[in-house]
Amino acid sequence: MDNFTSTSDNLIKTRLAEADLYYSQGLNEEARLICLELLKLTGDKSHPLYPELESRLKKLQVDGMETIQSGKTDSTTGKDLKPEDIKEYQDNKFNSCIGLMDAGFYSEAIEELKTLLEDEYRPGIIRAKIGESYLRLDTPFEALEYL
Repeated sequence: MDNFTSTSDNLIKTRLAEADLYYSQGLNEEARLICLELLKLTGDKSHPLYPELESRLKKLQVDGMETIQSGKTDSTTGKDLKPEDIKEYQDNKFNSCIGLMDAGFYSEAIEELKTLLEDEYRPGIIRAKIGESYLRLDTPFEALEYL
């Protein structure tokens, strides 16, 4: 069993190194997807690498928000964002929120979903996802505000 755990940990560390490489190249979405995959692989919060994965995922979320808020894109053109770029960003952010929910990060997902709600992006679906997240956190009264 130790050999399996060791192999699994080595796989996780290898994939983390891959995520770091993507991140260093500015490919935050790819790095985030790897971290989400690894969170599912580790299973529960008792896994020794779980806290590291969780912190990396949060960092990727924050870095992604700062990039778009500063007006930078992957090409760092400095031009104003086009409506289709904003829509693509919002679509990616929504998918990221769904990934956070799938990984059990309901509080983080709620924060991100609320920013999408402020931007009036798919308000019905966003409100439902916020409500669902509050229910998963066992806070039904907060959920009622959104459902």
